[in-house]
Amino acid sequence: MNRILLLLLSFAFFFNTNAQTKKAEISFDKEFHNFGTFNEEAGPQTYVFKFKNTGTATLILSSVKASCGCTTPEWPRQPIGVGKTGEIIVTYNPRNRPGPFDKSITIKSNANTATKVLKIKGNVLARKKTAQDLYPEEVMGLRLQAKHIAFTKVYSTKTKQTSVDIINTSEKNMSITFAEIPKHIKIWVEPKILKPKQKGKITAIYDAKIKNDWGFVIDKVSMKINGKSNGRTRLTVSASIEEDFSKMTPTQIANAPKLVVDNKICDFGTIKNGVKKSHSYVLTNKGKSNLIIRKIKSNCGCTVAKIDEKIIKPGESKNLKVTFDSVGRSGRQNKSITIITNDPKNNELRLKIKAIVQ
Repeated sequence: MNRILLLLLSFAFFFNTNAQTKKAEISFDKEFHNFGTFNEEAGPQTYVFKFKNTGTATLILSSVKASCGCTTPEWPRQPIGVGKTGEIIVTYNPRNRPGPFDKSITIKSNANTATKVLKIKGNVLARKKTAQDLYPEEVMGLRLQAKHIAFTKVYSTKTKQTSVDIINTSEKNMSITFAEIPKHIKIWVEPKILKPKQKGKITAIYDAKIKNDWGFVIDKVSMKINGKSNGRTRLTVSASIEEDFSKMTPTQIANAPKLVVDNKICDFGTIKNGVKKSHSYVLTNKGKSNLIIRKIKSNCGCTVAKIDEKIIKPGESKNLKVTFDSVGRSGRQNKSITIITNDPKNNELRLKIKAIVQ
């Protein structure tokens, strides 16, 4: 009886050990491909990586991911039997990507070698840029480098100038004028009359002192082409208005105001839709001169911030009351309040409001 039991246990151990040693394995004909040098106009380039399951169990690919959105892999979702083959089709899109490239495709599976990495490389010769490439925005035959005139940084007491390239792609002369121009913006076109296929510039000057605002601000300017306008002829003009601390001496910085907040994040937790929740942040001036709050702005109309006084003396604290209105909101909410001050080391402070609305 003992011999029979021992024999049965031996067989069970053998089959169990044999089952555990069965593993899939993925083997590629090649794991690297060089597309060589080709023209951008040639379009997407594709190579097929062929593989075989050389293991002793069914192969299952769990994920195939490229290192860049320019590279797209296609791969079999169905299990690959023992001794069977499959393909991973890799396509590289060279559009607007001139120059050399070196990308990878990571494969994860149940194979004994659980992770495999395929490589592709090549060199793209840039195509000749068309008017559509250089001037992607089109309005009534006028093509523009952009419809957004961006002044990335303007000091509060300064002016700044920038320009946008344009070209007349119509068959007629083109006159460009502007209307609804804010007082702090000057804008014009050179040349005043654009002949067919002629290039030009829209130039703008931004006067931050006249604007008298702080932080990121946006204006709209109406553009007329040969006296006509439509919904697409409005230009956006933006600026980030900042205080110039660059000329402050070490002594001035040492005697400057210093903004400190008790907590930068308020989490209301889970609340019901329609409920208003309020929180007071404590703002303290730990510097040596008056802290001036230039501006307080929210990234959402559902969140309102108020402070009674915008000047905080050294050593004083003031409450900034923030109210979040959950009406019309659902799910996870992440809002922010930006405080702009004359603190040279921390002139723009961002506070966060969190909640889950049910």
